[in-house]
Amino acid sequence: MTSVDVMSLYKKFGNFFKIQINSHGKVYELGAEIDDSVDETTTIHYNGKYYSFVAYPNSTKCEVTQDILTRFLRKRLSLALKDKGYKFRKKYRAYKDNQDEVKHPHVTSFRIFKGFEYRILALENENDVFLCIDPRVILESVFSIADLVQKGISPSCLSDFSVRYIGDEGFRIDGYLVETATGKELAQESNSSYFCRINRYRKEKEEPEEETVPAEGVFPESRPELIQEFLKILGIEFDLIRLVRSLSFLDSPTPSLDRLVQTIKRVEELNSSGIFPLKFDGFSFGLDKQPIILKL
Repeated sequence: MTSVDVMSLYKKFGNFFKIQINSHGKVYELGAEIDDSVDETTTIHYNGKYYSFVAYPNSTKCEVTQDILTRFLRKRLSLALKDKGYKFRKKYRAYKDNQDEVKHPHVTSFRIFKGFEYRILALENENDVFLCIDPRVILESVFSIADLVQKGISPSCLSDFSVRYIGDEGFRIDGYLVETATGKELAQESNSSYFCRINRYRKEKEEPEEETVPAEGVFPESRPELIQEFLKILGIEFDLIRLVRSLSFLDSPTPSLDRLVQTIKRVEELNSSGIFPLKFDGFSFGLDKQPIILKL
């Protein structure tokens, strides 16, 4: 009788790819504060102190612990992705504008990309570091609140959902839309243009909890259900929910296989585009092309 390796039946390819540490550089402690002479792209902040792989004046050479190494990897990978033209939605979701966009007839309303989410993880009490990567559908609202008003949606319908907008310093800010009304209605002088009252989700202590900004620069949260509702109100017949499900492999008879294939393709892209090997000042990291096998 032929024996069967029962455990082999439970072997499964995962989405963890081992990062090979090819060479170690040096790390220097900079102290609790840094000034403008320090290039922040060369630093990380860990346990109340700054560290760099550059020997700045008055810095002290220190041990390269796994936590410090992992944090440098996270920061340098994000910078490398940006240098290669990747854009970000949230902190660890990335896509390429010119190659990942899904074509559809309503690009003036929303854009959709086949992107990916990534994490760099280290195992406790081990020296191994992994890149965890997973395909992600990335949705982007194109129409602003002002566009929706211009298209005929009543301002009274444009409230009570999350939005994003650009602050005075050019940074994207997330908030909750309380009200959309004219400047005259919101006491913004005698201005008939539309403005949005927004509660900020994150703010500094000295910043107001609520602010009023022009509706032209406020965009609905990139949530499929919300955008689908606006399309319906505007009389646009397009099943965005179904498209997102399809791109997420939810309607596929082999979703796990499809996700694995797309994940491996993305890892091949990271290697072929020169992101890996990831190098900076004496450090060099390679990325395995095949995922590790998980035993469940």
